[in-house]
Amino acid sequence: MQQKPDTTKKPKKDKKKPKEKAGKVFWMDPRVFEEGKNLIEGCFLSNELVDAFPVHRVIFDHGNLKEIYVTHVHGQLKELWGGLSDPRIAPYFQSVGINLQEGQRAEVNLKALDWVEKVARCLKKGFALTIDYGYLAKELYASHRRDGTLLCYHQHRASENPYERLGEQDITSHVNFSSLIQKGEEVGLRFIGLVPQYQFLLALGLLQEMESLGREKSEMEALQLRLSLKHLIEPEMGMGEVFKVLIQHKGIPRPQLDGLRDLGSIPWSISPCPIPLPHGERGGEGDQEAQ
Repeated sequence: MQQKPDTTKKPKKDKKKPKEKAGKVFWMDPRVFEEGKNLIEGCFLSNELVDAFPVHRVIFDHGNLKEIYVTHVHGQLKELWGGLSDPRIAPYFQSVGINLQEGQRAEVNLKALDWVEKVARCLKKGFALTIDYGYLAKELYASHRRDGTLLCYHQHRASENPYERLGEQDITSHVNFSSLIQKGEEVGLRFIGLVPQYQFLLALGLLQEMESLGREKSEMEALQLRLSLKHLIEPEMGMGEVFKVLIQHKGIPRPQLDGLRDLGSIPWSISPCPIPLPHGERGGEGDQEAQ
């Protein structure tokens, strides 16, 4: 017995592309991003993205820059030093005026430079806002960081050993903001400012928002809110200082952004005194050194 074909009319699928549906979040085909086929007017926002890119590890040994490889010996992972695997590694340090000390280790994030180039290719007009932990090159590669900044995280615990718990821990390294700024200028992303996260959030009115939200909550809820927000902006013990906000733009003449304001120019409706700020910190214009 043969089944008759179902002739019932089915509702037509919405053929409208996701990007055409106003207000909807959608995934972009990676190839579109890679090839710059779809130009965007808006903002590329990333939070702790760049630190997760794979890096090259190097060491300055007997006057020569060598790359650190990994080999397998008698059932154990061992480090092996050799020649540089990518011709861009040595110029990476030269371009930002860095000379490593004898025995000093460091990381080179070439994938971050590739990413900046892709963002510039896709961005027709707008901003690239990069939030991550790191420093300008002079601080990142300072002599007191002889072992580099590579860190591993497993169940919220930090480790400096990437050869244990394989596949079960996150591996990160601090971001070299100087290289992002420099590469951006080369590919048409103009530098606006680089500020600590606490300064960016305070300039956007985080304290005022915290005060407003606190009025609507119980005393205990308000306390929990203050503590969580304090962790975001406290320079010494929280995330406020080591996390930076880098803003670059394309196609916008002389943009003025509230998040880069000098904190001294903000009329505080409440006192920011409960949250200590580093002495002498100023707005984004004062942090435009890119070395």
